[in-house]
Amino acid sequence: MTIKRNTEPKSEPKMPIYHAYTVRDGKDGQKGFWTRIGSFFAHDDGEGGTLLLDALPLDGRIVLRAPKAPERPAAIQTDPHPVRATGGANGPQQQPLRGTDGEIDFMPVVKLFTPDAGATWLLTEIDPDDPDIAFGLCDLGLGCPELGSVSLTELAAVRARLGLPVERDRHFRADKSLSAYASEAQRLGHIRA
Repeated sequence: MTIKRNTEPKSEPKMPIYHAYTVRDGKDGQKGFWTRIGSFFAHDDGEGGTLLLDALPLDGRIVLRAPKAPERPAAIQTDPHPVRATGGANGPQQQPLRGTDGEIDFMPVVKLFTPDAGATWLLTEIDPDDPDIAFGLCDLGLGCPELGSVSLTELAAVRARLGLPVERDRHFRADKSLSAYASEAQRLGHIRA
């Protein structure tokens, strides 16, 4: 299996200017319970935006709040992070071979996952030109895992149904190359690792 990479110039990812919440009032003077249900993205022309919702509140009330600085989940804060440590070494090895038949088929160095959703990432390397970009096998739990690049900053901001951050599977030990995981995942419709 040949690993194909997108060599188009990278555009800056759009970040939401507001997060959307539904708020249930607390009982007996307690604080309300806030649940994030979506995000608001401004249009480039400044004349409005798009509100993307994962759920609708029962009472019809949506609260928009400016996002705080993204928190790094434990998966990205720990040890030196395996992608940055091991994958950081893989990126410069791969760079001169990128786009050729000689690309190295590394074994994944880390498995990240959402504990409250079906997303999984098996990452092999860091882009030496942009240390925020990692390459690997990405499975968002929609039945079509694919090889590609992912922003570590965006991964740090990912929250699923229960608001839990992306985590590192500390027990993961790769037993095959990334292309072998990718072939299996495409056949099964999900990553099995």
